[in-house]
Amino acid sequence: MGNLIHRRNSPDPIEAIRAIKNLPYILPNQNIEEGTSDTSFTVLSYNILADVYKNVFLFTIPCQFLDFNYRSRIIIEELTKLSADIICLQEVDHYEDFYEPKLTELGYELIYKKKDKKKDACVIGFKKNVFESLGYHTLSLNTGHKYEDKPDFIRGNIVIIASFKHKPTGKVVNVINTHLFWDPKFEYVKYCQMSQIMNYIDQNFNENDTIIWAGDFNSKPFSNTVNYVTQRCAPKLDLMDHQCPEKIQIMEEIYSSLPKENCKVKLGNAYSIYGNLLNDTNTTYPEFTNLTHNFRGTFDHIFYTDQNLVIKNLLKIPTEQEIQEKGLPNWRYPSDHLPLMVKFDFLDMKSKL
Repeated sequence: MGNLIHRRNSPDPIEAIRAIKNLPYILPNQNIEEGTSDTSFTVLSYNILADVYKNVFLFTIPCQFLDFNYRSRIIIEELTKLSADIICLQEVDHYEDFYEPKLTELGYELIYKKKDKKKDACVIGFKKNVFESLGYHTLSLNTGHKYEDKPDFIRGNIVIIASFKHKPTGKVVNVINTHLFWDPKFEYVKYCQMSQIMNYIDQNFNENDTIIWAGDFNSKPFSNTVNYVTQRCAPKLDLMDHQCPEKIQIMEEIYSSLPKENCKVKLGNAYSIYGNLLNDTNTTYPEFTNLTHNFRGTFDHIFYTDQNLVIKNLLKIPTEQEIQEKGLPNWRYPSDHLPLMVKFDFLDMKSKL
């Protein structure tokens, strides 16, 4: 997100706010006709780091950059500059006393769902001048599967499923926001959570429906969890880090219960064309969306129905050189995750060159 000037000892976010004045940094898709802006819309996904979880970083990040008053001002400035038509936020706390009034001021109507027995929530916001709500509901990922009596699967994660009418075109857009379990030792839990959402999609939507599924999946682009979403393929043993035989067996049981062929809904990963838009033949996905002092990886994704949507542009992810720090959050970047944003258009409104 641009070349930034580093100020190590500034507890005031004004320098960070100045540094993002030129947002957004957009990567256009040259294979798509520009057309008119009335038919297109933007969707953002962002894990904004709940204040309740900041203590994880106390020994690696200066305290002033973890302070909620500092971070939250930068987050709101980012959301203001990016001005997405739909926002999918994860790890939201301070909702009533900060984010709800601030986001309402920005023109968003909000859908809020707290995690089960947790202090943070997922939120979908939509610009009222672009979209009209057609209703929503939520799912708990603690229940609704055969392993709900196992403590490993009681993690409090939830899903919001919302439907909107795009006012300029009258078309319906279905948006899903979720935050899957974090621990890499429990991929089978994430795989189960993914399967619940995929089962819901297969049972409630068809090939004519427009779906966008955003969130923090805590899963890399070529993980078993993401591979099933985009390819419906079986879990691969060589991708199963930290998995004991029992966990592998559960993943295989979950896969055997999922539909594989003749599935009506097909989902693509919006950032799978990231390297192409950068003109970088060595890159497919961003190098990271989550960066800490001891980890980097692309955990955040925006999936979409590529049979009825096309991508007009993507928000560029800053390089580690541009971040100029060993990890996130820091003086400029207020979360340990970075936002993703996609500008979509309806396929029947555009033709490929």
